[in-house]
Amino acid sequence: MPDFIADMKNNILLTYLFCLILSGISLKDFGQDNNREKKILPAVTPGGKTADVVNARYGNHERNVFDLWIANTDQPSPLVIYIHGGGFTGGDKSEVYKTNEIDSFLNNGISFASINYRYRTEDSLGVRASLYDSKRALQYIRSRAKEWNVDGNRIACYGGSAGAGTSLWLAFHDDMADPENEDPVMWESTRIVAAVARATQATYNLSRWYDILEMEENGEYNQETLRFYGFNSAEELNTPAGKAAIHRKIPAMKLTT
Repeated sequence: MPDFIADMKNNILLTYLFCLILSGISLKDFGQDNNREKKILPAVTPGGKTADVVNARYGNHERNVFDLWIANTDQPSPLVIYIHGGGFTGGDKSEVYKTNEIDSFLNNGISFASINYRYRTEDSLGVRASLYDSKRALQYIRSRAKEWNVDGNRIACYGGSAGAGTSLWLAFHDDMADPENEDPVMWESTRIVAAVARATQATYNLSRWYDILEMEENGEYNQETLRFYGFNSAEELNTPAGKAAIHRKIPAMKLTT
């Protein structure tokens, strides 16, 4: 898909660097538990590098913030965005700060951002709010790429668990740029050049899990599944918004940002 892979040479280089750096990282480094009481670490790497931008806002919710380290390069640098795990009900952007990840990227001329997003339990839209926030964070950072010396055409995402699934969702979703929106941030492309996933989910279309896991389908969605999408009844899944939700699309209705 030529419109999706804009520069194969640079993409291969970035993907190779991802594999090289991530090969020695265990799953515990990605914050797989949902313990919200876990200590929030300051935006400082083990190598002593403090983020250039701390708790920058990309939306109105209290969790719509990110930290950014800018690589020391003459030319606009590639950017890696970390999306934390936690089942969309926990986790924090600081979970990666205890690893050597950020220092490794910076030492290779790659800028690094780590984002927070709404938990699915904090919004009536469920997981759609979490996914939307990650999408908007990507668009917001891209909208200020020149200011932060970032190459907007070379942005990649990675994470574990929920962050892994979100990274793949961004990678394989149609471009969600909205040039008709009154908010210029929404004009930005949501394309990324690479995604790295650990302990991931293959799809957030839960109706397909029966086939993938070879489970017997009972024809009914349990309450937890409905809450995952932000619905109150199985009937809502047959509405246009419901069908859009289970087929990994952002609903057309306005979301809180």
